[in-house]
Amino acid sequence: MSPTFIKGVKDYLPNAAITFDKFHVVKHLNDTIDELEAKNFGHLVMALSLTFQTLALT
Repeated sequence: MSPTFIKGVKDYLPNAAITFDKFHVVKHLNDTIDELEAKNFGHLVMALSLTFQTLALT
């Protein structure tokens, strides 16, 4: 759940309990993992490219 939603519930419904459903928790985790994998893949491609360029020069 977004921080805005949580703040709104706390502000307007102070006695309410906020629950997080499994679907949304897993979705946020998967989105974060995908983002990290994409960043790491980009670094891997760059490192391999530099390695192959170095090998080609020798």
